[in-house]
Amino acid sequence: MLFGLLFLPANGFAQELPPLVKRLEKMFAQTEPRWKLQRPYVQLNPPVMHLKSAQGDALIYVFITQSDKAASELFEGGTIAFGNTMGAHGRKTVLPKFADQNYMFTGFVVGGTTSIHFRQGNVYIEVIAPTQVTTKRFAQRILDEIRSETTSRQRAQSNKSLDASGTSDLVIDNLPVTWLSPAASTQPFGAVRRDQVRRLK
Repeated sequence: MLFGLLFLPANGFAQELPPLVKRLEKMFAQTEPRWKLQRPYVQLNPPVMHLKSAQGDALIYVFITQSDKAASELFEGGTIAFGNTMGAHGRKTVLPKFADQNYMFTGFVVGGTTSIHFRQGNVYIEVIAPTQVTTKRFAQRILDEIRSETTSRQRAQSNKSLDASGTSDLVIDNLPVTWLSPAASTQPFGAVRRDQVRRLK
């Protein structure tokens, strides 16, 4: 299955980094001081963070969609495509009780490089790092940040609703929208990820 994504702002110009990505930058700077964010970003649409340490390189893909359903479809398509490129030694497993959906991929390149793909709400994340331990730790930190942002937005929306109506009845909106539309040319997600990992080595 082939997929392509083109993230476009309404005015046609380059979009500023989403608030979630800025929070991830701050979180990694505080919690992972040995891992340094490399600039410029590998790409901005969608944002791909490149972190570097003595251990090696890590890539983090951040897809923010318009709905939980859109993120779930992106997760399903992306993980199928990635799995189809792993080769004979690749292995796909599920992490118990982690996020709304997840897969962990190992054995797709020589060494301990691991990738965790997960969806939480309308956000789909891919983490690729040199070891399974590091990949799991990064994925957990990102998941915690997404949940924290969601909780903060729900509280803010709840306060607005109470101020406006004096009642607690409330429908919570999703996280902010990042624009999604099919790209003119498509590439397999998995092939793109593996090529980028190889270039970093």
